[in-house]
Amino acid sequence: MKNCFALCFFFLMVPCFVWAQQSGEVDFVKPDYKKIKKEIKKKDSEFFYPSLMKRYREGDSTMTLEERRHLYYGFRYQENYNPYGGVEKLILDSLYSKDSLTVAEIEEARLLIDTLLDEDPFNFDVLYADLHVSELAGDKERYEQARARIFMIFDAIFSSGDGLSKETALYVLFISHEYEALYVAGLEFGGSQSLLDMRYDYLEVAENPYGIEGIYFDISPSLEKMEELFRGK
Repeated sequence: MKNCFALCFFFLMVPCFVWAQQSGEVDFVKPDYKKIKKEIKKKDSEFFYPSLMKRYREGDSTMTLEERRHLYYGFRYQENYNPYGGVEKLILDSLYSKDSLTVAEIEEARLLIDTLLDEDPFNFDVLYADLHVSELAGDKERYEQARARIFMIFDAIFSSGDGLSKETALYVLFISHEYEALYVAGLEFGGSQSLLDMRYDYLEVAENPYGIEGIYFDISPSLEKMEELFRGK
């Protein structure tokens, strides 16, 4: 079921990081983490993080691209940023296995989803589960909110580069987001992953119509967080 939702996003979102570079229509911008860290702390800034997160949770589709970038990349500086955590998928499997839910089951599922998203707001497994439950509940408003949140994340990631070289790597905060980005872009993981220069993840991709051999991801926040955890900070 999750793949069905991701496939829908593939058709709705043009895999721009492939064609934009060829057409020259998009200017990719690497996240300036130091600047973002400074901006999201200012209470009078349009990028004040609590305000951005509130709008994200509400599925505010009017957020600008810069706001979406500050939202996503600014999460690096939040206390609950944990790139190596994750939701036990068995928790969500019971939701995907059902084609209908009772009112009580919907309420229970929503409580679970909201609790998980409070801790890990950019977890795609949970966001897709929210879509599924909202669809079964016939709740169009909540469905659109979940859908908008997913778009916000992909908008930020695909604005950072095309992934075709180290210099134009896609910037992600979570390793799992690498594979989500590949899928949405219409590419399949080729089975080989390499860590380069202690900063980049290079994923080989399966044969594709674009002649792309692999995609580069800048995962420096994840590696820095790993070092912090190792040092017990």
